[in-house]
Amino acid sequence: MIKYINDYGIDLFITSEYGLCRITIPNKTPTVAFLSTLIVDDKHRHCGIGNKLLDTAKLIAKEYDCEVLTLQCDEGWKADWYKRKGFMIIGEGYDPNMIIMSCNLSTTNKLKED
Repeated sequence: MIKYINDYGIDLFITSEYGLCRITIPNKTPTVAFLSTLIVDDKHRHCGIGNKLLDTAKLIAKEYDCEVLTLQCDEGWKADWYKRKGFMIIGEGYDPNMIIMSCNLSTTNKLKED
């Protein structure tokens, strides 16, 4: 994980060999994390990498005392995938083709200590 702190909050980059996930925890709303990026290499999709990245993002956001993970995506297969992962639609995005979704992190387990 790569952690970048700036004047606006914390950016956390979760990487794997074939994917990347970015969450942002803003100073103004520190209990809400924003999932701004989740990318899996085309050749390695449908192998569980996206699931692992998202699960890790949820756990790390919770470790930072976030209560909610929010994202913006287009309607369609992405929204359906996020719904299956515990997200629900909470509003319209800035673009009329986009929706805002959120996931309550209170049901997500904490990271296990090694």
